[in-house]
Amino acid sequence: MVRAPDEGFTFANFNSSDKGWWLTKRDAPTPREKEITYSVPYSQGEEDFSNLDNQRFFEAREITYELLLVDEDYSYRKAKEKEIKRLIMQAAGYRALEDTFNSGFCFSAKSESVECSDDESNGTLTATVKFKAYPYAIARSYEGSDIWDEINFDNWEDQQTTFEVYGNSIKADLDNYGSKPVELKFAVSGKVKVTGSNINLDLDQVGATKASVMLPVGVTSLTVSGSGTIHFQFKREEMI
Repeated sequence: MVRAPDEGFTFANFNSSDKGWWLTKRDAPTPREKEITYSVPYSQGEEDFSNLDNQRFFEAREITYELLLVDEDYSYRKAKEKEIKRLIMQAAGYRALEDTFNSGFCFSAKSESVECSDDESNGTLTATVKFKAYPYAIARSYEGSDIWDEINFDNWEDQQTTFEVYGNSIKADLDNYGSKPVELKFAVSGKVKVTGSNINLDLDQVGATKASVMLPVGVTSLTVSGSGTIHFQFKREEMI
């Protein structure tokens, strides 16, 4: 029985493991910060204006994979070279790049290049695949979904994100324990009111689809009142 690769990535219509490629190297260094600095004459060092609201901003990051295909048939290796170039490079624009290393997260990325090198003596084909990606990894599912295969217990919290009210009011604490503020959306049945620091929203099923606010890092305490059900929808973003 031939063992199948258990590490790899998926992008557009290409799944490296399903296509028989072995992942031999993964390189995803942290991105470079967008620095705004000013050197003041006759003062030590420099002034740094790169941060806004205690948030850092980064350039796009580069992610590189090295893959290995083993097969003695040269014509088969050449066919696989054409296939990987076609499937990865024909995918236009930014789309999900999923990696077995980051369970539960994906990158928004676009393909930059695919370079292949054939080794006839060893019957191998090596491919180097480069992507340009959004700086942060994005959770595949909303917080509170608790999908078992996407849980990383080293950095995970079990939190309630769906609340019901029946003419009363309840407290809803949302914890964005990710690396940056993210967009908070709503799914509502009935009519509910959401209030909190700088938040005052009257939502019904239709209006909720058009509303969103930014959810800062940390715990945000909200009050939900009215009559209905509300699901707070947000995805963590992590610098990993």
